[in-house]
Amino acid sequence: MSNSKDPLNLGSMFWKHVQIGGLEECWPWLLAKSEWGYGRFGPARKRGKSVYAHRTSWELTRGEISLGLEVCHSCDNPSCCNPTHLWLGTHKENMLDQYLKGRGRVAEVPISGEDHYRSKLSNDQAREIMTDPRRQVDIAVEYGISQSQVSKIKLGHTRSHK
Repeated sequence: MSNSKDPLNLGSMFWKHVQIGGLEECWPWLLAKSEWGYGRFGPARKRGKSVYAHRTSWELTRGEISLGLEVCHSCDNPSCCNPTHLWLGTHKENMLDQYLKGRGRVAEVPISGEDHYRSKLSNDQAREIMTDPRRQVDIAVEYGISQSQVSKIKLGHTRSHK
């Protein structure tokens, strides 16, 4: 008998490749994994590609994933397929969750000032530029930056110092 939500009976094929444990435990995917450790499930093909196992877990237990949402891990274990460890969020929410847990720098989380990887100036230098009365072009030459960057600092567009 076929389930109307699972007409290809993918559920039975899927769960036999998951090490199911207790509700609080991670349920790791036992087959192929991506380079980042996410389980890859081949039979559930979409546009000729395998799909992430944790996404399949969500779809089999909770239903469709709305466009623009990601299936995120509260356990931070990319191979985990335990539906109680999964939640839906936007890419920004997922990246913020990663950042707040100390697992990486995230583009959506603003990193500015001297902490930005492309910064040429310290925060003290930026404060000096803001109060420097000289011509912007002269300031730019001294600090090795463009005149437009000096202008942005003085206008508070690239740095905010209190």
